[in-house]
Formats: sequence, C-alpha cells, structure tokens
Amino acid sequence: MFILLIIGFLAGVATVLSPCILPILPIMLSGAVGGRSRPYGILVGFVLSFALFTVFITAIVKSLGINIDTLRYVAVVILVLLGLMLLFPKIQQWINSKVKLPGGGGQRREGFVGGLLTGVTLGLIWTPCAGPILAAVITLAASTEAGLASFMIVVSYALGTGVIMLFIILGSRKLLEKIKGLYSHLETIHRVFGIIILITAIGIATGYDRKVQAFILDNTPQAWNEFLQNFEDNNKVQEALQILEDKEMNYNKNTPAGFESFRKTDFDKTIIDLELIISGGPSKDGIPSLTDPKFIHQDQSDLGDEILGVVVSIDNETKFYPYNILVWHEIVNDSIDDSHFAVTFCPLCGSAIVFDRQVGRQVLEFGVSGFLFESNMVMYDRQTESFWSQARAESIVGEYTGTELDLLSMQLMTFSELKEKYPQAKVLSDDTGYDRDYSFYPYRDYEDNEDMYFPVSISDQRFRAKEVMYVVPHKDRSITFPKDSLQDGQSVVLDIDNIKLTANRNGGEIIVKNGGEPISGYYEMWFSWAIHHQEDGLVWEIK
Repeated sequence: MFILLIIGFLAGVATVLSPCILPILPIMLSGAVGGRSRPYGILVGFVLSFALFTVFITAIVKSLGINIDTLRYVAVVILVLLGLMLLFPKIQQWINSKVKLPGGGGQRREGFVGGLLTGVTLGLIWTPCAGPILAAVITLAASTEAGLASFMIVVSYALGTGVIMLFIILGSRKLLEKIKGLYSHLETIHRVFGIIILITAIGIATGYDRKVQAFILDNTPQAWNEFLQNFEDNNKVQEALQILEDKEMNYNKNTPAGFESFRKTDFDKTIIDLELIISGGPSKDGIPSLTDPKFIHQDQSDLGDEILGVVVSIDNETKFYPYNILVWHEIVNDSIDDSHFAVTFCPLCGSAIVFDRQVGRQVLEFGVSGFLFESNMVMYDRQTESFWSQARAESIVGEYTGTELDLLSMQLMTFSELKEKYPQAKVLSDDTGYDRDYSFYPYRDYEDNEDMYFPVSISDQRFRAKEVMYVVPHKDRSITFPKDSLQDGQSVVLDIDNIKLTANRNGGEIIVKNGGEPISGYYEMWFSWAIHHQEDGLVWEIK
C-alpha cells in the first residue's frame, strides 16, 4: 500500500509533464489572477473532486440514474459561469449581492471559494494519461468495488498533480507581479482569462478537448510517453496492485481451474457438479450484456415486419426487444419506473425469459459468463459473480446459490404485430455501443435442424428437440405446451390441483390465467425444458 501511495504521488507529478495536461492548462492558469488564497482553493477542490469522481463515479452515476457525460456538462456550465464572471464584472457583483458568504463575500469568492469551485470543475473534466496504478483503480471503480485504499491512492495521485499545478499557478502570479504596469490592467487580464475559459468550455462541451488530447498524444514522441509511465510498471508496483485488487474485490484465492476470470465467485457454494459447467466458446462478457439501453419510437426503426422480439409492458409503458439484437447480447438490464428487470435470450435453447433483478434489497446487474449448463446460458451477477442458470431461474454457484429469480410477464411477437397492438411501444435501438452486424443471424438454420452444438444429459423424444414451448410455473410444478398448438382465438382449460387454468391466444400473445389472475410465462425449446423438469414437469395436451 505504501509503495502505491509514493509511486501514485510521483505518477501524478509526472502526468503534469504529459500532453494530457494541455487541454486544462488555460483553466489552471486562470488561478494566477484573483485573491491570494485562490490557488490553494484550486488545489483542494481539484484533489477532492478528482479523487471522489474517479473512485465513486460508477456508484454516483447509478444512484442518480444519469449518464456519465452529464457530470461533464455540469462542469461545463460551471466553467461558463466562471468565464462570464471574469468577462463581465457586473455579473460577479450581482452574485455577490445575492449570495452572502461569511468573512467577506466578494473577496472569498475571488479567493479560496472561487478557487475551490474552479478546482472542483478541473477534477470533473480532466482525463489524465492513466498508467498502471490509476488504471487499476479505475477498473475497481467500474466494478463498484473501490474502497478507502483506492481512494487514498487516487488522492496521492491527485496531490502529485495538484502540487505541481499550484507551483505553476504561483509562478504565473509571480511573473505577473514582476512585469511592470501589468497589474494596472488587471481588469483586462480578467477578461482575457474569461474568454479563454469560455472557449475551453465550448471545446469540452463539443468533445473537442478529447480530440486535441488525442492529437497531441499521437504526435508526442513515443519515447517521452514511455519514459513518463515506465517507472510505474515494475514488479513491486504490480505485486502491490495485485494485493490491492484481491483485498478490495474480496477475491477467492481458491478459484478452480477454468474459472480464473471469476475470482469473486464463492465456488464452495454450489448445487451442481462444476464439471457440468462447460465453456460455450466466448470468454466472460465476450457476449456483452446491455445496461442502460437506448430506445427509439417504432416509427424510427428500420426493422423488418417479420422480426420476432420480446415485449414487456409495465405501467402503461411497452418496450420491444428484437431477437436480431438479443442474439448478439443475450441479456438486457433495463428498468421501467421502479421495476428493474433483465430480458434474457439463449439462442441455443430458444429460451426468452424476463426476470426481476430485485433480489432482496439489491438490484442485480447480469452479464453473460461464457459458460453453459445443459447447453443453456449461465448468467452471472456483477455484484457477487454468482452463477445463474437461465433455464432454471436459479443461482447454481456462488453466494446466491439456491436463490430463485421471479419471473415477469412477457410476450413474443413480430414487429408487425407490435405496431398494430402497441403503437406507442419503444424499440430497443441498435445503437448499443458495440460493433455488431445486427442484420446477420450467426446461428443460421440451428432452430430448423436436429443438430446440437453442445452435449446434454437427457433426450426426451415426446416432441421435436427444438420445438418451442410456452412454459408457466404453477406452485411447485412447471407446465408446458407447444406454442403453436394453441391457435389464434382459441381458449383451453386445464384442471390441476382442483384449480382451473385457462390459456388464450390472441395473435402472438399467449395468456394463461389462474382464475382471473394472469400467470407470468416464458418460451423455451422442448429439449431444454425436458432436461430440467423431468420430475416436476407437466405437459398440457391441447387439442
């Protein structure tokens, strides 16, 4: 830990010598004018803001329900205000008259408080050239596992940068004092810095600062960039980073062979033999689940009318998740109002299931593990990295072992039918942030033949292996029937446990009710359902 604090501080010092500092240099130099304590306010504001923003950014964004760039735009607004105050002193005077600060409002705002606000803004907008230490902490922060140790390391990094910033600001101030007659034009200097800050704010708002930074990096001698970062990249630093990562993320040191990428998973807790979990080819998150997905109105979509998709309706809001996108991502973590759910689709099993992500007091976020259990997708939650069988709706390995997920109502229909029945429905956008050809179906004719890509333990011949079934859980039973056996407009009744269940079909929509209460169901290929429900399963014979 100590070596990371020292090297982190030195890395912060070194980053001031890198091209990454140039986009914020104009804002930093604005500290040369103003009250005597202004530079120190900039230092304090920058260190605290950058450390908090770096370590807790994921938690902040999720708790506020905002996009990460929103914070940059907030910083831009603050910069515009600061620039206008320097450019037009009357704005400063008006604010001074409206907002009273103890100890002399105007001087405080020209001094420490004004510097603090500038420093906070710098911490929000600065993108440093991250070496191994800062990169490791950012990785921890992205998984919401960064704690006090990570925070202290980032503080030391920010202090290294901030101290050099302070020297630059104080040196600039001294230079201004030494140039004869310059201070008699202080108001003009203020205005010049105001214009520079406004130009910088526009550059940040349009993303031009990142382009400038990338351009400078591309044109900086490689030897210089390597020199600035190489002293971080040594064995002692790497060992210390590994210890930090193990401690902060509570890694399991007894991870079985083949599961090395799941070091948080508690493999001592399992209800199946781990040998039954096999690789499906892609690695962890090789099939990237979607989080905070974008939606468009159906009129803006260029989907073909025949495209199938999952439909979720909650509180008068309807969303459509097309198969041509689901097949590339398999899980979409989404929310409607206070309902948090995961739309899941396993192409190998034809299983389309919508789960409630609320487990106890925690809202889980699911990813695709890259593993299969009985040729079915194994999901994992990012909080504990427990493994979940999609087909069983249950955790099979890890901290949540034995915990079942609640189902939410869903339907399966074509885009054409969606437009007819739900004209206000939103459609999952193909602007996912990933480079995928959503017009290409990677499984070709898999559904239409009898070939299995992966081994399964049971072969039940009552139906064609890949016959798509509609499944409804009822008490301790799982009831299923071929989805195409129920005709449009047909209504059938099943007597079970002295209860009458009714099934109705309206176009692509299938609704099963217990009395007048709908039961949440889902879709799954016959072979997959039969494997998991030999003991508790019941086939509903529809004639």
